[in-house]
Amino acid sequence: MERSRRPPAPGTARPRAPRAAPSTAGTTTPPPQPQSAPQPPPPPPNPTRPSRPPRPKWNVWRLAQSADGYGSTIAGGTDNQATNDYATVAGGLHNYATGSSSGIGGGFYNVASGYVAYIGGGDLNIASSQNATIGGGYQNEVGGGALIANGTIGGGVFNVANGFAATIAGGHGIHADGEWSSAGGAASISPRAAVPGSAAANTTSPADPGRP
Repeated sequence: MERSRRPPAPGTARPRAPRAAPSTAGTTTPPPQPQSAPQPPPPPPNPTRPSRPPRPKWNVWRLAQSADGYGSTIAGGTDNQATNDYATVAGGLHNYATGSSSGIGGGFYNVASGYVAYIGGGDLNIASSQNATIGGGYQNEVGGGALIANGTIGGGVFNVANGFAATIAGGHGIHADGEWSSAGGAASISPRAAVPGSAAANTTSPADPGRP
């Protein structure tokens, strides 16, 4: 015969024992990871420091070279210009070959503006007539106008050949204004020297040895 269980009287119930915590034997706890320090924000740009201009890709000096004529050529130098057809500048500084088929070998501030005019070198020489030729020197000029041609100055200083086919080899301050006139030293050629073989050829003026 089974024995019936009576419910406990109020206030007489036995308290239950607390449950034991689960055992952690044999388990390892990972160590705490160190936290990285926060990075400071980048500094603001300095408004007082000017920005550096971009570096040019080409040499600034060479930008001044100008070979604008058809078939024109500039071999080197600085600030040279070949502005007409088939004009040529080999080198130098500030040389201007503006005549058709003109040429300048080098030097400084030379101008070959005549047709097939040529200046070998020197400074401040001007070959403005057709087929004018100046070998070198300083401030020599072969001109005379559109109808004058074939003038030649080899060198020297302050020489002027304005006559047709006039020739000055060198010297100082020589003027050859007559046709086919020529001079080889520091003398002034008279316009009467236009007549070949005349007595006035290759003579100097005693009144003014520097001019005809």
